[in-house]
Amino acid sequence: MQLLSYFVRSMNVDQLFLFLAGDYKMMPAATKGIALYEVFLHPQTVARISSGRLLPQKDMRLANEIEKLTAAYLEHQNWQPSRAERADGASGGQVEPGSIEPGSIEPVQGDSVQDQPVGIDSVGIDSVSNDLERVDDQRPLVPLPANYLFDAVVTDLRLVTAAKLAEKQEQYDPGKTPTENLPGGAMNEAQRRFVDQIWVPKIRPYLVSAGFRSIASVA
Repeated sequence: MQLLSYFVRSMNVDQLFLFLAGDYKMMPAATKGIALYEVFLHPQTVARISSGRLLPQKDMRLANEIEKLTAAYLEHQNWQPSRAERADGASGGQVEPGSIEPGSIEPVQGDSVQDQPVGIDSVGIDSVSNDLERVDDQRPLVPLPANYLFDAVVTDLRLVTAAKLAEKQEQYDPGKTPTENLPGGAMNEAQRRFVDQIWVPKIRPYLVSAGFRSIASVA
């Protein structure tokens, strides 16, 4: 994680994206895919990667896939059962007023009401649970995105940044802190602003909440 912290403090968003894209490929999820695109690939993001050859506005294929994925995710999150479904799910076998014919209820057997067993079945809990599960089963599903969704972008970015990354890794001294590895041994104003005003309060929490928990302490 020291090297990741170095990438953050040096504002090397290319390598941050490549690391997280590897995480996504091993365990893809809709939230991860959407977050990766919005943070690193969206045309207006402040952390956009350096190679845009396969990104909007030059190439809209990935953007179109993310748009469909986002729509499915929002449909799932915002879904509400119809009035009929809510009524059916909430009834749980309860008696509606006026629905029982006079004299149709058999008398209670035993000395008193307290003698009668009161269990789950007697109050219709199973029925309520089954009805609610049936309603929730109708919630639109979020499709599992392909684990190769970002492969083309990753391959292109690696080609573009390979020489630069090799140079950085050769210069990086694991015996020093990430900050000490920066030129001059300290963050400049732009780097400090990126870490303090963008990465820590905005980008990192969003990525962690999307499922990239391995970077929760990277700063």
